[in-house]
Amino acid sequence: EESYQLHVNCTDSASLSISSFVKIQVDSIFPSIINYSHSNGTTINSQSLVSLAVTYTESNLNKTTLYWKESTNTTYNKTNLTGCQSGTNKQCSQSINLSQYNDGTKINYYFNLIDIVNHSTALFNDDNSPYTLVIDNIPPLVNNLVTNDSDNKVRSSDSLMFNATVTDTNTVDNVTINGTIMNQNANIWSITKTPSELNCNSDG
Repeated sequence: EESYQLHVNCTDSASLSISSFVKIQVDSIFPSIINYSHSNGTTINSQSLVSLAVTYTESNLNKTTLYWKESTNTTYNKTNLTGCQSGTNKQCSQSINLSQYNDGTKINYYFNLIDIVNHSTALFNDDNSPYTLVIDNIPPLVNNLVTNDSDNKVRSSDSLMFNATVTDTNTVDNVTINGTIMNQNANIWSITKTPSELNCNSDG
């Protein structure tokens, strides 16, 4: 993985000689991709430009290309990155516009690195599939939030059951009430608490 100068000397029958040098670059190691900025299955908001990055090691980097497509398509978009430097644990990134895709759309992507002797490396999942991003631009929707109290007039010590029906194109991670995480059963979230446990202690 280093540069060398080879010395060339030519001598004729009259013992006249001339010297010259030729420089060669030895490259026997493939580029090594260490990581991507977004792990497989990452949910992203695509309303602004999405920056994707690759971390790598390559002494003689020639070209870095980002490929991406909607998972249902067969053809990838691609862009060649500029300013990517050779070296150890280097990082190079590219911003792309994914705002045209709807909630729940899966975007496949990968980087391909090529060195000066055309060694090519790309990082995929264990099953050789590309990494996937999931578009999520719309917040979850609370369709219904009810309690088991008919008039919402209670003592601070009363036990109340809260139920919420929550939907989202993608996964809902949690639902909280006054900072307390509710329990999940499919798309129904519920919790039993007293008002004082939810920091509602004072009259009025």
